[in-house]
Amino acid sequence: MSLPSDIIAKIERDFPKDEVAPVVKLVGELSAHNNGPFEDRILRCVVYLSRGTYSGLARAVATAHEDWRDVILFAEYDSNDQHVRDLSQPFQSDV
Repeated sequence: MSLPSDIIAKIERDFPKDEVAPVVKLVGELSAHNNGPFEDRILRCVVYLSRGTYSGLARAVATAHEDWRDVILFAEYDSNDQHVRDLSQPFQSDV
């Protein structure tokens, strides 16, 4: 499964060069999850929540496996439950 180009570009911007391949692999594995593939929105949420760290990505992936709705809540809503970003849309190059 190939990832959308905006997700790959975001990973390349946010992660150290030596972590890009393992991060792409982990996100790709999530996209091919055995209970059905996660949609691109979930993948964007996971990458956003990682904050450019592999450990953050691993936590976000684990959360997505537990309940994918949580990663949407954590990535798209602020602490007042206001919708502040829409990750169903591709990342912008300046994100």
